[in-house]
Amino acid sequence: MTTTPTRPARKQFTLVDAGREFWRHPSPWMIGATLVVASGARIAHGDWQITDALVPAIMLAAFPFFEWLVHVCILHWRPRQVGVLRLDPLLARKHREHHVDPRDIPLIFIPWQALLWVLPVAVGIALLAFPRTALGLTFLTFLTVLGLCYEWCHYLVHSDYKPKTAVYRAIWRNHSPAPLQERALLVHSHQRGHGRPGARYPPRSGHRRHVTDGEEPARVGPRRIRRVNRPPRCVCAPDPPGVPESRSCISG
Repeated sequence: MTTTPTRPARKQFTLVDAGREFWRHPSPWMIGATLVVASGARIAHGDWQITDALVPAIMLAAFPFFEWLVHVCILHWRPRQVGVLRLDPLLARKHREHHVDPRDIPLIFIPWQALLWVLPVAVGIALLAFPRTALGLTFLTFLTVLGLCYEWCHYLVHSDYKPKTAVYRAIWRNHSPAPLQERALLVHSHQRGHGRPGARYPPRSGHRRHVTDGEEPARVGPRRIRRVNRPPRCVCAPDPPGVPESRSCISG
């Protein structure tokens, strides 16, 4: 009588586990420290007016458009050569690496080197661009709240945490690109020399989808990505909510 070995159950990744990992990185601490100082200064300053409620509402409504603008104009900036000077900002380089390796945890967060100038600029805007100091502190406080929420949600999307609420499930679904599109982004980065040499696309646990060389490649920008002459392979996509995980991946 033969017995089939059973695979040990995978440890469930909880919000507590996610929180422990989240606070191991410098960017949340830098944004969080700014939030504590800004909120403390705002409470101590007083001078509450109706505009202190309008500013956060306007910021919340404008945040999706601001995020899209930053994503398109800064994070997806293409390197440019101006004479002997190569224009390739740190934020754009790190974001390309993030596309190549979405599971590399440090690449999920805003680079702390960028926050060294982003946060002082935000403080300067808060103190100089508003008619009242109190209103500027309201702006700075809510800006850091948005930044911390963005970092947390972005980290969760790329972690093993499974969506359990409708709001987070919508964020998770909208942020997770299709498997073929992710592969196209990876090929695009390597063809243009933007990715890290030797970087692998790490599989995510979940159902598998076969991507063969006969499939029509996705479009990234104005150019069509060329096919890669490789054997058929499996590209692992995240588990959609309500779909049980597959335990095997068979190519061919």
